[in-house]
Amino acid sequence: MQKLKTKEFWVSLVMCLIGVLGIILMVKHIFDWAGFGPIVEDDPGSIYQSGEVTRWSNLLYFTNITLFIFCIYTILNFVGVLFDIKKLKNFLNNPYVLLFIGINQFLVLFVFTLMAAVFGLNIDGEWLKFPINRHNFAASIFKHYVLTITAVVYVFTKKPRKKVSFKKCLWFLLYPVVYAVIVKVCGLVCFDFEWYPYPFFGTKPLWYNIFHTLDKFNFTYALLMVMACILVIAGVYILFTYLACFVYNRLAEKEKVAFDSTGESYVKD
Repeated sequence: MQKLKTKEFWVSLVMCLIGVLGIILMVKHIFDWAGFGPIVEDDPGSIYQSGEVTRWSNLLYFTNITLFIFCIYTILNFVGVLFDIKKLKNFLNNPYVLLFIGINQFLVLFVFTLMAAVFGLNIDGEWLKFPINRHNFAASIFKHYVLTITAVVYVFTKKPRKKVSFKKCLWFLLYPVVYAVIVKVCGLVCFDFEWYPYPFFGTKPLWYNIFHTLDKFNFTYALLMVMACILVIAGVYILFTYLACFVYNRLAEKEKVAFDSTGESYVKD
């Protein structure tokens, strides 16, 4: 078992506690949420028909899945440090694993902040009078800021073990691709009506969210808008990946200089 007085132990413990709290808040939100529906059933031009979207729809949000992955990472990291499990520690400290965590957490932070800046958080004094609303607001801030910032800082303050290849990091794109396939399938078969956590997964949901009616729905134009959204999202993901690799490799170069000055070996990619 690892000595309890080491800096590594205390850092991993604090990270683990943050991760456990994150999981508790996400699970509590799922079981406290009663679902919603029927939705605008009196609007014949609406994409949403009578039915219900259950609490389990929360499991389809990219933000929740990504945050959950980081929370699990913090717990495994603490276990690896506590019991000095070298294989587990080596895996969790692998540069590509760290960058996968950091890039996706930063994406969650960026998107949430962008959405809040564009659309606002829809809160006011009356809304905050209710305890459940204050709880949900605080939980949302904790998940989308405390967890994400903690993850990004953790990744880029660890001493880089080696440089990384941007081309190899492009494999990270498989994560949002697999996520998109699962969400599309679930959106088609798992609810009373076609539903997605984000409107760009379907032509009609995207059209309705932009024009607020389906009276003049045009499948071709809607499909082009969906494709445009996907291209923008992919472009942003690749850009973040490139910038993360650039920063990480610059840090690795500085670390290499430190290694060279002590005569220790440095692992090159």
